[in-house]
Amino acid sequence: MALVEPSYSVGHLAISPDGTMMIFASNQPGGFGETDLWMTSKKTGEWSKPVNLGKEVNTPGREMCPFIGNDGTLYWASDGRIGLGGLDIYSATIHDQRFTNIVNLGMPINSTYDDFGLTLNINGKSGYITSNREGGEGDDDIYSIYKADKMPFETIVYDVVSNEELVDAQVELINNTKKTIEIGKTDDFGVTRFLIDGNTSYRLKTKKDGYIAKEISFKTMSIVQEKQVVRIPLRREGGIMLEVVVKDNYDQFVAGAGISATPKDGGKKMIGSTDPSGKATIVLEVDKVYAIRITKSTADEKISYSAAKGELNTSGKTPPFTFYQNYKLNKFEEGAITEIKNIYYDTKSSAINPTLMKELDKLVKFLQRYPKMEIEIRSHTDSRGDDEENLVLSKERASKVQAYLVYKGVEERRIKAEGYGERELKNRCANGELCSESQHQENRRTEFKMLKVK
Repeated sequence: MALVEPSYSVGHLAISPDGTMMIFASNQPGGFGETDLWMTSKKTGEWSKPVNLGKEVNTPGREMCPFIGNDGTLYWASDGRIGLGGLDIYSATIHDQRFTNIVNLGMPINSTYDDFGLTLNINGKSGYITSNREGGEGDDDIYSIYKADKMPFETIVYDVVSNEELVDAQVELINNTKKTIEIGKTDDFGVTRFLIDGNTSYRLKTKKDGYIAKEISFKTMSIVQEKQVVRIPLRREGGIMLEVVVKDNYDQFVAGAGISATPKDGGKKMIGSTDPSGKATIVLEVDKVYAIRITKSTADEKISYSAAKGELNTSGKTPPFTFYQNYKLNKFEEGAITEIKNIYYDTKSSAINPTLMKELDKLVKFLQRYPKMEIEIRSHTDSRGDDEENLVLSKERASKVQAYLVYKGVEERRIKAEGYGERELKNRCANGELCSESQHQENRRTEFKMLKVK
């Protein structure tokens, strides 16, 4: 099996301890970002065709430096997620070639700088990372790391409405066999402290007089940290509550999103913000109709989020009662490429048919909703025919899409049109390959790339 082609790069190979799986970084076609992680398996002595690890792992940014631990955990670096710095190191559980429980390793493994290239020894208790953090000898330095037998852990218990820390709340630490390990009381700052095992699942039962008891589950990190902190919100008994969970279009929890609930009769607006698990809880009044709005702001000029709206009617609900709602915010990042669905061209044609118009009208509404966004229309052909003619045809297709968007009222300065011919095929159907019509049609596509998001 050939991993490398002249048109793209492959690097950072990691092989599983049993030698049957290899994960590597590549900018080959068919990915989600600048560089993605890909996987190949050894079957009957031969390596299989590489497959992309999917959007659960890959992002519009860079995924790189994979490492597979002896326990089967995948570690890698990414700058496409909200983390502590540029490149952060993440871990994921591998099961049946699926990747779940994605976790940022946190401090001190990650810093506000670039951290990458984690490796561990056979027993998984020590290893190395590379970082350009302050205090090094050069640009990128190598640091040793180790796993602790026990790690410090804190809970902070607070009132979900006032956000004030709660004193004398009882916190019960329970292991995965349902055995109580320790019971603590919160101090004057709402804090309880424990020493716990790494890479272990626990439950926390928290209660306080006058408040509704709460039980949550969590899993500790596999690499030693200065401390892991879990915030536990408690709400008073009685009342109408709204609990929301906010995720982005990559199915990642959105922390720091603002939630507002405004009564339509002009009453008091209630506000809150999501925690690291994407949750927020606010208290509402009975017999009110609320307009719900979720927003997320960021200082990064290359990242923007859409807003989400909803409505909630508390009429007829008897306290205590809790509404549960899920919201999705679209995350827009400069450089992200999105395929415009259901846009297929006839062979050697650049005509915009009625089906194509319908899909482009959706893009028009999208651009009208975000008037500061600038995009590049990217058109592609299949590999059949002359390479130069295909390049010209793709440019014609991109230009016609641009012209249609302008005709519909989008400012021309916001749209760049570019044709790529057959340079960026999505599958193996290059010159000389025998492929079906549907496989060739997959390559005849139009995408848009976000050049400016705000």
